[in-house]
Amino acid sequence: CKDGKAGKYSTMLYKKLYGIQIGDEPDTHNWVTVIG
Repeated sequence: CKDGKAGKYSTMLYKKLYGIQIGDEPDTHNWVTVIG
């Protein structure tokens, strides 16, 4: 954390994982299970 902001790689990881969670990125490892 620099100046209260996430670093380059933390931000990239967050965006990728969030994209998988909301369906914008492919879930190639079947990490997400749709409930309901």
